[in-house]
Amino acid sequence: MKTVTIEELDDKTGQWLRQAVRHEQVIVTDHGRPIAEVSAYPGQGVTPGGGRGFRNRALLPEYEAIMNRPVGGTDSTEIIGQDREDRL
Repeated sequence: MKTVTIEELDDKTGQWLRQAVRHEQVIVTDHGRPIAEVSAYPGQGVTPGGGRGFRNRALLPEYEAIMNRPVGGTDSTEIIGQDREDRL
């Protein structure tokens, strides 16, 4: 269990929230007195075996549909070059 001051939580909220999800509870203190506890949402914490199951994730159907589409379009250097020519 980690302990963090309210000021530290304010400065680095995201870091401490990710810490709670990855490992454990985070206790927030104000002038040395515990005032809050941050923990992972049920089902979002560490899984048995050490990870959150990223490799076993399911893709959203919308993402899966576009995942293998060819990527194309105009190269950014061409766009910038054309823009510069138009300004001259």
